[in-house]
Amino acid sequence: MENTVNNGVVENTVNNGVVENTANNGVVEHTVNNGVVEDHKLFRLGEIHNIVYDEEQIKRFAELIGINYETHHLHIIARPKYNKTIKFKTHYMSPRTIHALTNEQFVEAVKRYEMPVGYYKDSDNVVCPVNSLVLYCTTNPRCNKKAVRKFMHEMLDSLIANERSFGNSLNGRLNSCVMASKDKTRFITVDIDDKKDLKEVLEFLKENNITPVANIETRGGYHLLLNANNRVELVFEKFGKKHTIGDISCPVPGTYQGGFPVRFVSIE
Repeated sequence: MENTVNNGVVENTVNNGVVENTANNGVVEHTVNNGVVEDHKLFRLGEIHNIVYDEEQIKRFAELIGINYETHHLHIIARPKYNKTIKFKTHYMSPRTIHALTNEQFVEAVKRYEMPVGYYKDSDNVVCPVNSLVLYCTTNPRCNKKAVRKFMHEMLDSLIANERSFGNSLNGRLNSCVMASKDKTRFITVDIDDKKDLKEVLEFLKENNITPVANIETRGGYHLLLNANNRVELVFEKFGKKHTIGDISCPVPGTYQGGFPVRFVSIE
């Protein structure tokens, strides 16, 4: 056996003509010198999208939305407004349906979006910049039965219409059906796009004795999650034309939204 160090990398060689294990610049090469098997470049070190920055906030969000016993939907979006130096299109990617996870499993589901740089591309095959991505999750649970029924109807309609391309996107269609099949409504979200508008909304909520269940600061504003049974019709009447209000997916706290750390905040 010979052990040598080459540029700070250890190389191990068995000099009987059988096995050589070499690590060069972060690439491991295993070679069997009997003319039968040669495995090269088993792994490479490269840049990975950094989605997660605080696992505890992700777990808190999981607890809030009831991920332990409900079905929810995750997806990632690239938004040009977060990076205006590179031309690319808004693109919805990697939808995933998750069901009855532990908080730790939810963290792992989020981490699966941390793919190599270059993985996320728009519809024109343009690589989405690292600071253009945002990971969303539903705040209200989805109904599996409704989703399956909707999917079966779409499938039958496509078969009757002889749509040959239907089978090419079964997973995407099923995920879309899950996303569209809301179960019970626990939260109504007020999506504030400009942080300067927060004060007006909070004053109105306080005047009407409506306390948000959670306040989540996003890149450009806030998502205020309200109890759906707590006089939310007043909020619709007051701000329905100014802010987006309803069953809205939320950037996941503990992850980056276009480079901004999405987080729970206390607002007085």
